Amino acid sequence: MTTYQHDADRDAPLNPEQEMWVELLAAMLSQKSFNMELGDLGYVFRNAIAKMISSSHHYWISSNAEQLVLQSGLDLNVPIHTKKLFYGSNSKFDTIFEHIVPVGIIAVSLFQNREIKNNKKNVEKWIRGCGGVTVMTRTEDRALNKAGLGRKMPDGWILGDDPFKRYDAANIDRPRTKLKSIGPICR
Repeated sequence: MTTYQHDADRDAPLNPEQEMWVELLAAMLSQKSFNMELGDLGYVFRNAIAKMISSSHHYWISSNAEQLVLQSGLDLNVPIHTKKLFYGSNSKFDTIFEHIVPVGIIAVSLFQNREIKNNKKNVEKWIRGCGGVTVMTRTEDRALNKAGLGRKMPDGWILGDDPFKRYDAANIDRPRTKLKSIGPICR
């Protein structure tokens, strides 16, 4: 378990899975005929973004979720299999994976700016500025939804602003800790 500054994450190297997803996204954006409204392309595009973000070997963890883990006796100083512990109906804890900036917002923004964002370096920078994934409690997730921020950012927020503003607006403490993840996250 390590405490990180958000800005430092933007410069950390991508792992091979993330590099592959960034290359795919840049290729999709470079196609003149690419249109998120055609067939299932919007779905495919959003899922490719989510996979790029979820392929990280580090996840933020909210202080409430961190307390649940520590109370169970797990050691957050060693890499853990995040999917087995935190994801789905068989998870050990009442937690979810939450994209700090909703993937739909990232997708629309990339698509609308694709003329300048259709190369690997720009796609990587754009997505990495969105903060990654937080393991949070379902109670915290309900607070986001109750605040009307389940799939959107606060009014006035633009891409490039602090990605944690949504948590602030829903009165959720910003995560201060990252955990090391092993194992794939399946969507």
